[in-house]
Amino acid sequence: MISQEAFTESVQNMISPNPILIKHDIHIWQTDGANWPDLMPLEAVLTEEERTRSARFLFLENKRRFILGRDILRHLLGGYLGRPPLDLKLVTNKYGKPALAGEPVMQFNLSHSGDKVG
Repeated sequence: MISQEAFTESVQNMISPNPILIKHDIHIWQTDGANWPDLMPLEAVLTEEERTRSARFLFLENKRRFILGRDILRHLLGGYLGRPPLDLKLVTNKYGKPALAGEPVMQFNLSHSGDKVG
């Protein structure tokens, strides 16, 4: 079981110091969801809409991947932008691709394959 604080510290260690993204750079991040046995404390960084969405998953593994993906996404993007993860608003376009509200220059993608999230 991993606490929210331990998870946050782990993610911050991965991206510390804040990574620098230069025009046309591509950074690839990946983690194994199996390394995070208890993701429920991570729901603290989800918005109410995301909590509702995660509750609709029929299978626990899909819910876990969604929560882990959103949490890591917020921590990584916050690291790049120098902003707290909870200050970031993630939106979804009509194709289901996540985007960062108010940051049209920052482009990213999130995918899941088995326990892998990246």
